[in-house]
Amino acid sequence: MQDLTNQAYAKRLQQLNFVKRFLESQNPLMLIVGEKGSGKTNLLSDIVLQMRVSRHIIRLQGQQGLHPSQLAKVLSKHWAVKNTDKDLRIESQITQMLDGLAEHKQSCVLVIDDAHLLSLSMLAALSHIATQQDGKPVCLHLLLSGRPILAEKMSNLQTKEIPQITVGALPREEAFRKIKALLDKAGMALPHDAANAILTKIFQRSGGMPETLENMVTKLIAQRTAIDTPPEKKHTATVKTKTVTAHNFWKQHHVKTISLLGLIATGILLYYIQHHPKKLITWPKDTIQFTQSDLSPIKKVSRPPPIVTTPPKAHIVVEKRPHPTTAIASPKKNTGIYTLQLMSGENKGALASYIKKHRLDGQAQAMKTQLNGHDWYVLVYGHYTSPRKAKEALAHLPGLLQQLHPWVRSNKQLHSLS
Repeated sequence: MQDLTNQAYAKRLQQLNFVKRFLESQNPLMLIVGEKGSGKTNLLSDIVLQMRVSRHIIRLQGQQGLHPSQLAKVLSKHWAVKNTDKDLRIESQITQMLDGLAEHKQSCVLVIDDAHLLSLSMLAALSHIATQQDGKPVCLHLLLSGRPILAEKMSNLQTKEIPQITVGALPREEAFRKIKALLDKAGMALPHDAANAILTKIFQRSGGMPETLENMVTKLIAQRTAIDTPPEKKHTATVKTKTVTAHNFWKQHHVKTISLLGLIATGILLYYIQHHPKKLITWPKDTIQFTQSDLSPIKKVSRPPPIVTTPPKAHIVVEKRPHPTTAIASPKKNTGIYTLQLMSGENKGALASYIKKHRLDGQAQAMKTQLNGHDWYVLVYGHYTSPRKAKEALAHLPGLLQQLHPWVRSNKQLHSLS
């Protein structure tokens, strides 16, 4: 058990070192591929924890409805990069965003989980981000995680080989044993002279992924079974399938069928009552007959009208309280002052509420700038005389503020946005 733990730790350390070398290289794109439950999300969390001190990170969840223009807008706002020409094509907007990052000398990482769910246009936009940085200093690294189909999609969009980490893949020998076990269970034997070639082909196409490997073996067994099955057995299988289909139909629609039969029986009964009433309702000869005189008259009892009382009108007093306000500072033009940017947005009330909720009065303030011709507010923390002191303060921030992934900004950079 201890050996397995040490092996898992050594493998995770090897994966983290591989990612570290990727971030220091001139390659802007890397994939993390694995099946569901293989540990991709845990690996991404360890990678983000390792990078957040030295890199600006934004992590997104892959969705089918995410559009490339939304991605450009989110990235521009998060990293406070101007993106004024909204009428340009998405490729031009991405180029503007990359130029802004390069101008501010920012080194950023975009992490996308479940990237295999993204549309082809979204993957093409990410591929364009990687292609635009070829031969240039990389300011935006892309780290995409998803199912094995992600590697196939991205290989069709990129001309060069993409570095990749495969999570949960079986070694070659273990994959061979698994394939042989599945074939033996199905009673299928491979030709002796071609067995090694078939096993190698299945292993290479599946990448050693257990689920993909099982699907490929299942398809192979089905193809061989269809070839070896004689016509008589195929006819028997067809009859059995029809029987099972009828059984499934009754299992799924028995309530509807019973209801329909009940309605038909009710309709027949009503029709018979309407056309043959005397045959269904007859009085016996010894039945006692009542006359009108034997029935006592029915007296109507009058009740007094209900009494409705109206409660007195309540006097509602509305107390007007002053609306809390938070002063919004403007960035100073002094280029020798540095600060830590926590977050930014167009809603100054949200930033003020965050300062009040976490008791940051006197330590944090919201600075008013201009972005794309609109008011934009940046939440900053502290003032420092040099970048070194600001980085020292960044390393000692509370855990609550560390979760916001703050970074060092100068007042000159903040003033350039307005």
